[in-house]
Amino acid sequence: MVVHQHSPNSLDLNPIENIWCHMKKRIAKDYAHITSQAEMMNVVQEIWDSYPDGYWDALIASMLDRMQAVIYAIGGSISY
Repeated sequence: MVVHQHSPNSLDLNPIENIWCHMKKRIAKDYAHITSQAEMMNVVQEIWDSYPDGYWDALIASMLDRMQAVIYAIGGSISY
């Protein structure tokens, strides 16, 4: 049996981290003026809802390559 010594919680293997990064960049660019938590929650929901179905398909499709890259990097950071 082969056991790979890498973190099961690797950010590189969590597609939601890429989505949050994309959303944070959009918020910083278009909504930097927000000062209340309630307004921020509304903006995050609006941004999330604005993404069309299938917008993240390429990200999901990259998971096999991401897993291979993490294995090759012996659990270290990868370029995704």
